[in-house]
Amino acid sequence: MVKFVKVGPGNERSLEINDENNFFVSGWSVHHINERYFLRFLVARHGGGEEQFEITEQEYSDVRNNKKDWEYFTKKYGNQGTPVEE
Repeated sequence: MVKFVKVGPGNERSLEINDENNFFVSGWSVHHINERYFLRFLVARHGGGEEQFEITEQEYSDVRNNKKDWEYFTKKYGNQGTPVEE
């Protein structure tokens, strides 16, 4: 869940909140949406943006329990992963 909070006059910032369906790590996150599980991360390319890959329920659980990290996913997907739509 992303909430917007006021940090000063006319200045709002987003605040990422971990809950039962969303878990945020610096620069990336995992999500449980409609019985599917996703890895999302910011991309450093022209235009920026975010990419999303479908992951397993076990991978989602392992991230939440600090058993899998960003290095695991870069080794698994590298540049070969295929982004998916929700």
